[in-house]
Amino acid sequence: MTEPPNDLAAERATLGGCLMKREIALDVAEILRPRDFYQLKHEVVFESILDLIANGHPVDVVSVVDHLLRRGELSRAGGADYVHGLTSAVAVAAQAPYHASIVRDRAVRRRVLETVAVTAQKAATADVHELIEGAREGLDSALGVERQPLVFVGDLIDQIVDDAERPRRVYPSPWQSLDDILGGGFRPGALYTIAARPGIGKSAIALQIAAALADAGPVTFSSLEMPKEELVRRIIAQGVQMPHHLLERGEPMPEIWKAKIEDWKIRAPHSVAIDDRSTVTMTDIRAFVRAVRRPSGRIVGIVVDYLQLMSGAPGASRFEVVSENARQFKLLAREMDCPVIMLSQLNRNSEHRVDKRPTLSDLRDSGAIEQDSDVVMMLYRDPEFEQPAMNAPPLPVPLELNVAKNRHGPTVMPQLMWEGSQMRAHDGREYR
Repeated sequence: MTEPPNDLAAERATLGGCLMKREIALDVAEILRPRDFYQLKHEVVFESILDLIANGHPVDVVSVVDHLLRRGELSRAGGADYVHGLTSAVAVAAQAPYHASIVRDRAVRRRVLETVAVTAQKAATADVHELIEGAREGLDSALGVERQPLVFVGDLIDQIVDDAERPRRVYPSPWQSLDDILGGGFRPGALYTIAARPGIGKSAIALQIAAALADAGPVTFSSLEMPKEELVRRIIAQGVQMPHHLLERGEPMPEIWKAKIEDWKIRAPHSVAIDDRSTVTMTDIRAFVRAVRRPSGRIVGIVVDYLQLMSGAPGASRFEVVSENARQFKLLAREMDCPVIMLSQLNRNSEHRVDKRPTLSDLRDSGAIEQDSDVVMMLYRDPEFEQPAMNAPPLPVPLELNVAKNRHGPTVMPQLMWEGSQMRAHDGREYR
């Protein structure tokens, strides 16, 4: 008889990674359940790991062996020597979530085969409707899908009317003029795209948004283009409203600016977590977001700079990678119950038009960006606004923030003022 699908090497590697680093165990705990392991002793070890996590205890070989011993399950787990040997099954702890996905795949395949076998046994005699429903339930269980209760319009009318009178849960942007258009600010579960040609200031705008969101809680900022040191220099320039070049010229800084920075540090967006790896996948970003969310159990915002630099499935076309990642960001916004701000490049089409303002058709690489986004904002600065002569102080220039798609309100074009020396934009009101 053929053995059910399994990968014992992947199971050992998964557990080994969990025993090497508690943070890895937390990530794996979001992927697997004890029943996903084919070998009973691996299931017992993983149950012990989950129990330690639930009670806030360390997760390592010593703590797991002690926990198994106290529960009288050490022999069921293969003994102390076996548990200690699991750490040698994986070279790098960070690989454990990948191995866990293999374990999960094999578990799903086993449960599907079980459902098929049970259905085949009943096929000759069972009522056809019961047979189909039983098969559906079995497949849903195999995939870990919970059956949703049926909901009708009449069930929700009173709830919707009551909700209409309650204040919306939104997170304000740095600009009141934008909040007025978005219905108060950024909404949890929504995907926002900020698109522009290179050099217009979309990274700086995204940093301002991240800093504003951080007033309400933890925010992640994934920068695939710029190192964390440059990002923080821009955040300082924005927050202190100081010339950006003073932070990177390698010369003594005037004491007045040092004093202003010291004063601003108290109000700085300390809860913005930066990931500046230049090559990341959607899995990497999810893991980063989970790590930031874990201590408090919540996340207020996710910012990604920018979509077209992200990696995807090997062999997939650029169109497929961008489309899939855009779709995944929309799902991530709903899963994490927070706004996702996704930056995107524009193609060169606008440069060949008389009116060089970008349109939705200029979104680069994929129409899925427009489709999956709740709001699309497009930045534009008129090149006719020249900077003053050398040695003259730089002047603010108009920055159009074209809200070209908006599921939460009108599509309009508020105008901000771009302060290039401070790497920030404002709308003429007190900077928040």
